Parts: sequence; structure tokens; C-alpha cells
Amino acid sequence: MTLNRAEAIGFDLHQLEAPSVSGNSKHKYLRSGKNQKYIFIYHACSANAPLHVFAVFFPSGLVKLHIVDPATRRQAIPRLREGYTEIKKKRDEHFGSSSFVYPDTRDFTTTYHSTDITALKAISRELGVAEDQNYIIVLSSSKDNSYFEMNVPKLARFPVLSMAKAKSAHTLDVFPWQSHVVGKMLNRYLAMGGWLDRSMALSEYYDIPLGHIEGDQPLQLSDITFARRLVQQDMVLWWSSSELPDLGGMETDKRPTDDLPKTEFTMPGAYSHVCLEIAVRNLAINSVVHSLVINELEGSGGSTAFDSVSRTLDEYAQGDGQKDISLGESNVPVQTFSILKAMVKAWLTDRLQGELEGVECPSVLTVDHFWRWISSSASNMYDPSLHRFVHGLMRKTFVQLLAEFKRLGSHVIYADFSKILLATSKPPGTAHAYATYINTAVTSHELFQHIYLRNDCFYDYLLFMDQANWGGIVCENPLALEPPEELSIMMKLNIAEFLPQPAQKEITSIIQYFVVSLFKIRQKTNETARVPLRPLQNGDPPGATQHDFQMKDEVENVRQFIAGKLTRRMLRTVGNIQEQYREAMMNEETAVEWQFPVLPGSHLHMSNPPLEFIKFACAIFQLAKEYHVEIGLVKRNALDLIGVKEFASEAIFRNPCEPLKLFNVPCKHCDALKDFDFCRDPELLPAQGETGPPKWVCFNCKGEYDRTLIEFSLIRVVWAMERNFAGQDLKCSKCKQIQGDYVSRWCHCSGSYQLTIGKAEVKRKLKTVVNVAIVHSMNRLKECAQMMLSNWL
Repeated sequence: MTLNRAEAIGFDLHQLEAPSVSGNSKHKYLRSGKNQKYIFIYHACSANAPLHVFAVFFPSGLVKLHIVDPATRRQAIPRLREGYTEIKKKRDEHFGSSSFVYPDTRDFTTTYHSTDITALKAISRELGVAEDQNYIIVLSSSKDNSYFEMNVPKLARFPVLSMAKAKSAHTLDVFPWQSHVVGKMLNRYLAMGGWLDRSMALSEYYDIPLGHIEGDQPLQLSDITFARRLVQQDMVLWWSSSELPDLGGMETDKRPTDDLPKTEFTMPGAYSHVCLEIAVRNLAINSVVHSLVINELEGSGGSTAFDSVSRTLDEYAQGDGQKDISLGESNVPVQTFSILKAMVKAWLTDRLQGELEGVECPSVLTVDHFWRWISSSASNMYDPSLHRFVHGLMRKTFVQLLAEFKRLGSHVIYADFSKILLATSKPPGTAHAYATYINTAVTSHELFQHIYLRNDCFYDYLLFMDQANWGGIVCENPLALEPPEELSIMMKLNIAEFLPQPAQKEITSIIQYFVVSLFKIRQKTNETARVPLRPLQNGDPPGATQHDFQMKDEVENVRQFIAGKLTRRMLRTVGNIQEQYREAMMNEETAVEWQFPVLPGSHLHMSNPPLEFIKFACAIFQLAKEYHVEIGLVKRNALDLIGVKEFASEAIFRNPCEPLKLFNVPCKHCDALKDFDFCRDPELLPAQGETGPPKWVCFNCKGEYDRTLIEFSLIRVVWAMERNFAGQDLKCSKCKQIQGDYVSRWCHCSGSYQLTIGKAEVKRKLKTVVNVAIVHSMNRLKECAQMMLSNWL
């Protein structure tokens, strides 16, 4: 249909054809923003007082400030003209120019108002003068657009674009606010040009009008792109704003599925060779793109593969066609996964092409946030089956990745979807070259081509119990051939925080002494390894090497250290703690210091500080498994000192912290994955003396996590606890077999049936959830967990 005919008789939407979106097209969307005229409106306010700052930036002329300040002695906003010049110069040097041309200087005028309503009416009058001049308004405020639409009538005559509603850039809850608002307002205005360029690029690439890209951009763009591809293949959409997809009511009839399998691998121990920590990114994208390779590695293919060819309607009618592909409990239509894979491949191809050309492709946004889009129920195209299916692919790929590291000679200490901790067989000085080699070798494999690996940290010696309890010697310069003069020690001891305050210092000191001493013995062995080779004696065993003799000497030196220095220091420390504890209990004021702290994960009743100190310290020592006999003697001697038998029930170590973890939480800013350990991660717990809920910051981009989404995820965990308990199987108390029917009262071995998940275990977990909710100020979670816990009592 021609343009003249459309103007004469009109047209329907289905008669419109999409224009070419090739990069060589002469017609750019809105001419890439050139020759457009913008009015920038900035708004900052205080949450605790009726304080507002409105600023209207026209392309030229005065910048008009409208201020609502209830103070009797108003202070003017200082250095506006000078601040604009300085900030513009810095941003031009750092970010360069944009399609929007800023004037070199700006002059400001200020008007005071009694309320924000009168200020907005004044802004409406100013906009009325320019309503017929083809301006586009850019709003920067933490308020919703409805706030301005209701109080600025003339706003309806303009197209309106909204920048991100970050609270930090629009708050006046600082003192003095006059000096702080200058930088916030001018930085926001000078960032508008770059924001417009990025928004134009996103609009053109994803074929979405500029004013419709808002909210959570990665999720919105992914939803629309995926939905369009499904519609092109004549597939019915399950678009839904709720947590469940719209399947015509079938979504409510599906039985609840089990929790996603855990993706955390831990191997406690003492590692005397160099260990390296590797960050992992783009695992989800890589798993989808290389799903066919996963099939081939597992021996599946043909009609059972994820990429099997489409079938005809006749084949489906005869029952010969494969309708779904399954992985665990997830069933996904073949066509749906093929469309998803084609979309991801297109994004990835455009991104790689942009990197070759030296420009940033808009597909980087959706590629980086792919896993968050797949796993987030905030997505309109969220499908639990698709989420579970992609998670299964990621897990298979991750297992193959760990196997590849093991094949290259490394040992996995700890691994999750975001981080891998490897133990190498290399001495200090050669670890950096080895780390570069294994990363290059792994990513050159076809299955791991799009996974990004980065070496984050090196350890010359590592004592590892779990992610919350470890200590090591950090290698600050991996390229150095000679050992450093001063050792850098990094330790995390969550179990120490459950001891009284005086005992915490002692256990940290003795664990540090243990780590440093074992490292120095190992270091001495490495130095002797550089001496010239010596001839073997006739009495030496066949096949013996110089390395074997050095290892034998190292083992003997460590045993002597444990039997001598460590035992004496341990007994002396236990004696001091016992003496201080007895003296403190004589006085009510000092007795408070020796009380065991109650933390979110506390679930044990502890009353004997010397005993708990021995149990905790020896549990860390016993990570050196080669010397478990010697460590056992240390523990027995220490227990004898306080009058406790070695094999008594109270001498058995139990972790004092009941963990509550949320796995693979993506950052909404960079999509980096993090396992939230609410009871043991010190970065999540509020600092001492801090009021209000703590801020949870991403380790990669320093962006803040969405506490509300995390709270609702924990509420779903609580519901899953109740559901799993109610729907659990019964097992025999003697042979541990699961009950095979629903009527028999006794097992065939004459054993009685019992619960698989004990009631006391669920109550303990619910109490932990309540404690976490109280510490982190999660009122909804607290109410939900307390109500469920009260029904269990």
C-alpha cells in the first residue's frame, strides 16, 4: 500500500510492513536523535520534609529553578554557573560528546514556592509557551509520571521520556542539601545526551518506540523480542504479569515441582599448593547456544536431541512426532526451545560483530541479563518449565566445565555458577602462567567458547571448610618468583562469631598461627627443592625420587610441629580461657562478656566456652586430613585439661550456624550471580551500631540488590518448606526403604514407617527464617514464617 492511498482511504495495522533494520539503512530511527529539541525537567525531593527542587532546562536561555523550602532562613544554591562549567568539562574528557549539543555556559534563575503544587503549575505555564515548537520532554525524577501528569496539565501536549528513577540521584535527605543538589542536578542533565543515544540505539535495534522503553529494560526488551519470534511461528503466547504463565487456567492445575537442584560443590581440606579463584560469567547463554554439544557428550541425539527437526501435522496425528523435550521435571516444546536458541544466537552474533568493529551493540544488554530474564518471575514471558530446563542445561555444562579443569590437572575445592576455587599442583611463582594456560585451554573447547573466565585471586596456602569458614595466605603478586617479605593473610571464620567475645580473639589467633606455620614449613620444602639432585643410596626403595624424600621430610616436620608447638600453644590457650572464664563468672558485670551471642543462624544450646573453643579450633585443624591422628591427640589432651572425655557426646563438633541460602541471585544491574547466605555472609549482615536494614551491594558492579524481590523469594522458600513436609514420602526406620504403597502400616522387614523430613528439622529452619527476617527488617517474611511456626507448635 502506498502512502497516498493510506492517507486517502486509511489502513489496518496488519497492512503495515516492518522497515529494514540493517545497519546500512539510510533511514535511521528519528535520524539517530539529531536535530531534535529537548526540554529537561529535573526533580529532587526529601522523604522527611516538604522540600522540593524543580529545574527546567530549555535548549537555550535561562535554567529556571523552582524551589519549595519551608525554612524561615532560606539559603541560595551556590556555584551553579561555575559548577556547570566544571562538571561539563570533566564529563567531556571522560565520556566524550553525544548527539545532544550542550551550551558552554548556563545561567540560572530561582523562584520560591510555598508548595510543590504551585511550583508545578508555574512549570506548566512555562511549558505552555513552547507547546507548539516540537519539543520532547525528558523527565528525571523518583516520582511516577502520574505525579506530573496530574499537576502539570500542559505535559499532555508533549511527548515525554523518563530517565531511570534512581532514588540516590533525586534525594535531598542530606545536609546541607543546597551544595549536594548542584552535583546531582547537573550530572543528571549532562548525562541526558548519552542516555538519549543509548535509548535511540535500543529503539532501533529492538524495533520498539523510544517512549515505550521503560522500567526494567533488559526484561522488557527480551520479552518483546521473544514474543515477536513466537508470533511469527504462529505460537500462542503465555504473556502474563503474574508469577505464573497464562496457560488458560492449566497453570493452576500443575503439581508443584521440586526445588532446583543445588549447584554448589565443596571439598573441605588443607591445600599447600597454589590455589586460584576464578569468576564465571555467561554460563546461561553458553549452555543454550551449545545445547547440541551437551547432547553429543551425553550420547543422545537424533529425535531425542534438543535440536531435533520439526515434524509435520500428520506425524503428530499418528503419534510419531516428538511434542516436548524433557530434562528432569521440565518439559519444553521443541519449537519453543529452537526459537529461544535462534534468538540468543542472533544476539550473540551481533554482539561479537560489534566487538570486531569496535562499537557496543545494543544486544549486549539482553545477553548480559539473559539468565535474570529466564529466571525472574517479573518477566512477562516467564515460564517455570523453561527456567528449569535452562537451569538443567547450565548444570550439565557446569559439570563438564569442572571435569575439564580436573582433566587439566586441577582439583576443585569449591564451585558454584559464579565462582570456581581450584587447587593446583604448582608452587608459588608459576601459578599465574598455569592459570592463564588452563583458562585459555578451557575456553578453546567448543562447549565453553562463550563462557567468560577471570582470575580473581591467588592463594599460596588455603585451609577451607566451607564458603563461610576458611583462611589462607594471599598471593598479592602472582608474577613474583621470590616469596614476599610480609605475608598477607585472609580469613573468614563464621563459627568463631558464635563464641563469647574473649574466645573469638583466641580462636582467630591460633588458627592464623596454624595456617602460617604450615605454610612456612611448605615454603622451606620448596626452597630445598632447588638444591642439586643427590644420588640415591642402595637402601632407598625402587622408584624413589628426590620429591618423595622432600615430601617425607615435610610430613615429618608438620607432625613435629603439631606434637610440639601447636599442642603447647593449644593447652596454654585453653588454660587461659578456662581461668578467665572462672574469674569472670564471679562477677555479674564481667560474666556478661562470656555469654554466647545469639545470631540469626543460632540453633545449639552452648554453655561451656572452653569446650566449644576446643571443638571449633580442632574442627578447623582437622581439615589437614593427612594429620588427623596428630590433631586427634591435640584434641584429646585439650579435653582432658577441662575434664571432658574424648568420645563424649558433648565433645562432638556440630556447626553452630543453621544456614539459610538463596542460590544464584542475579544482579539487576550486571546479571552477576551470587549465593545469598543470610546467616553466615558478613557482607549481608548489618554492621555493628548500624540502624535500619543493611544495603546489599553487588560484588561486581557495586549496584544495590532489590530487597523486595529477595524477600518474596524467601517467602516462596517458606511455602516450599510447608509443601515439601506435607507431600513427603515415608521411609522404614530399619531398612530405610521408601514406602511403596499407601495402606501398609509396617515394612516387609517389620520396621515401622517414619517421616523423611522430621518435624523438628522444619521447625528449626522456620525459626532461622524468623531470626533472619528480624535482623534484616523483612516484615512480610517475618509475619509469614511466624504464622506458620505458630501452627506447628
